[in-house]
Amino acid sequence: MMEPYIGDIRIFAGVFNPVNYAFCNGQSVAIVENEALYALIGTTYGGDGVTTFSVPSLQGRIPVHRGQASVAGSNNWVLGMAAGTETVTLSQNQLPSHSHSFMVSSAAATATTASGNSIAKGNHYVESTNNPATGTISAQALQAVGGSQPHNNMMPYLGVNFIIALLGVFPSRN
Repeated sequence: MMEPYIGDIRIFAGVFNPVNYAFCNGQSVAIVENEALYALIGTTYGGDGVTTFSVPSLQGRIPVHRGQASVAGSNNWVLGMAAGTETVTLSQNQLPSHSHSFMVSSAAATATTASGNSIAKGNHYVESTNNPATGTISAQALQAVGGSQPHNNMMPYLGVNFIIALLGVFPSRN
């Protein structure tokens, strides 16, 4: 394995961090012990900038390249920016516009299911008129459904370790 650049982040399947690497778990590290890494990342990921700085936290996160994506409406990803959420509660404004049809029949109920899966005219009472009632049911008359509970918003995942090189080759600018 070639010597890494200081600040290289790698996926590591082991249960411990190798020598000269730290887990990418947002931990604070001492500037005096890691001056080269501090020179590269500063307090981008946290720390006080006087005695400590933080390594990136990739716990429960996926890395995204910084910058503006070419897709309209996408975020401008800033280095060190953390965003997203594991669960989402949808509001009515986030649901697609739609309506529900309500089919009824003027025929008397004589079978388990009326034609067209409609609700049939009841036959348990005698109506005072031969003309069936017609009209529109307002949306306010229908009871709301749903529990406003958040749902899982995560893609399939596999837990692995991300490690960052504390020592190695200091990268030069091109």
